[in-house]
Amino acid sequence: MASIPIYNLALDEKYVALGYIIAGFGIAQDVDPASADVSTSKKKDDKARPERPDDTKSEQKNDVILPLSRRIDALESFFLGASVAPGAVPPQSVDAHVLRACRAVASLRIYSAQWRWVTENYYAGDLSSRAQALGAHGKNLLCKSLLLENRAHDAAAGKGPTNPRHCLVVVQYEATFDAKKLARAVRMLRTPVDRIDSSKFDFRVASEEDNALLTGYPHNAVCPFGLVSTVSIPIVVASAIPRPSFVWMGGGHSRLKLGLSTEELVGTAGVIVLDITVPRP
Repeated sequence: MASIPIYNLALDEKYVALGYIIAGFGIAQDVDPASADVSTSKKKDDKARPERPDDTKSEQKNDVILPLSRRIDALESFFLGASVAPGAVPPQSVDAHVLRACRAVASLRIYSAQWRWVTENYYAGDLSSRAQALGAHGKNLLCKSLLLENRAHDAAAGKGPTNPRHCLVVVQYEATFDAKKLARAVRMLRTPVDRIDSSKFDFRVASEEDNALLTGYPHNAVCPFGLVSTVSIPIVVASAIPRPSFVWMGGGHSRLKLGLSTEELVGTAGVIVLDITVPRP
């Protein structure tokens, strides 16, 4: 996948992103953006900008945003301030999946977000070693995002979170997803008179092809934010996840993990909290 430089972001997106990076990722502790080099071509472009004597406010805004835009460019090499687990080596550039996840999290103002690179053999370790690599307070705070398909879906019964063809569930690694509990919980979102028959629910893990088409993320990298589907996909968070707490999940790359507070996770638009898991024996 070709890398995408951060300077492809729109100016106002960059303005948001810079404040998010410095406030949420702590880059300012290690880097002084004001001291970052700016390419000669960018300096020339700035000088070539037409003057707008009739629009002082617009000039003032650009005078603020453009320097911030250049700082975003300079910060690209620090890869959005992601921390690095012992022994991990982050890639040299930002790929499209990661950039999309980061942009989505930033646009949702999830200020608790932290990003952390892990080692190639991260998944070879047990949950305790993974939690240690992430600095998680417990292995019960390690989560995964799964795209599900309702293979018995009845399109005539309506749309939305009460009758989804697909949904994305966020569950703990320590728990087991229960399709019957999900079906029952989704049915209960409607009033008794409007409930869909239970035979119209058969949730299964979606195929790799559908996962790529609807989430846009590869295996072991699915992030609940920044899905590419043009149809709204409900995000269902397991009620068994401790609250309040700080959980970790996929961040758009198999070796990049996203951590955030559960309160911000469940407070995001489109997220539903349901009882959908059972404890592992």
